[in-house]
Amino acid sequence: RIAAVTEAGARVAGLLPASSEFSLAMLAAPAAGRVFVPLDRHYPAAWLAEVMADAGLGAVILQEGDAADGILPEGLPRIDTQAPPAPDFAFTPAGPDDPALVIFTSGSTGKPKGIVNSQRALLRRVEQHINAGHLDGDDRFMPLSSGCTIAGIRERLSALLTGALLLPVDVQRAGARRIFERLEESGDTIIYAVPALLRTLMALSPKGPSKLRVVRIGGDAVLWQDVDALRAWLPEGCRIQLGYSSSEAPILQWFVPPDFPRDGSRVPIGYPLSGGELAILGADGEPVAPGEEGELVVRSPYVALGHWRGGRCDRSVFPQDE
Repeated sequence: RIAAVTEAGARVAGLLPASSEFSLAMLAAPAAGRVFVPLDRHYPAAWLAEVMADAGLGAVILQEGDAADGILPEGLPRIDTQAPPAPDFAFTPAGPDDPALVIFTSGSTGKPKGIVNSQRALLRRVEQHINAGHLDGDDRFMPLSSGCTIAGIRERLSALLTGALLLPVDVQRAGARRIFERLEESGDTIIYAVPALLRTLMALSPKGPSKLRVVRIGGDAVLWQDVDALRAWLPEGCRIQLGYSSSEAPILQWFVPPDFPRDGSRVPIGYPLSGGELAILGADGEPVAPGEEGELVVRSPYVALGHWRGGRCDRSVFPQDE
């Protein structure tokens, strides 16, 4: 049906709740040779309107019965998740280096920025996540990040591509206590969360969900006191993993050893991931001396294709090998 109502390369939005339908739409769009644009109904209406206008959507995928009143641009084709299949249409799936996903930033520092990722870049993130945590079909995932973030996409793909059980939950509606209860009830084994959410969950009970074996933290600075509190809260043997990345590229990660030397209140952000090179450069484009500030630069075949600008992917932002 996506191929029936859109042209090759069109952007197709998924305005869906945390559900199996979201995951299906995420896979179906690039399979049909279209670019998936995940949206979150909990985001402000002004953000949704700006992103949809900037993306130049060819269609939007909605849950059955969702009129999306006052949200969608007039005349935008709608695809109902429960609509009957359309007649066969010829289409070519997106290749590994074609645009597959546009993630729009929150816009907290200005206008939302569209980051265009290929399947190759997305699958590299998933591979690194799977390999580091030895994830497999016995694991259970409950993504706690919005599906319109790169972390939320990575979590969902990691579950789907390992045969693990994916347990979607609407974090905004459920609230912290229900999330905690569901983590225990479902036997969840892997979670990714920002420090603030973990602190809230830890305040609800003296002990965490009993089946957790990997807790990945990212999205904000992590303090040693957070790690100490987590070690006391988590079941014995559960590993604490820190990840540092952006919508443009995976960058660093590591598992925090219990006996790692401490220097200051913040936990180090980790070691460079394989498949890329990192450098800290000054305004002159040259490496800075140890201890000096500069800009972190990533060189890798797995960075984003570019930024979405003026109705197209601007690849000049990231040269081919950066």
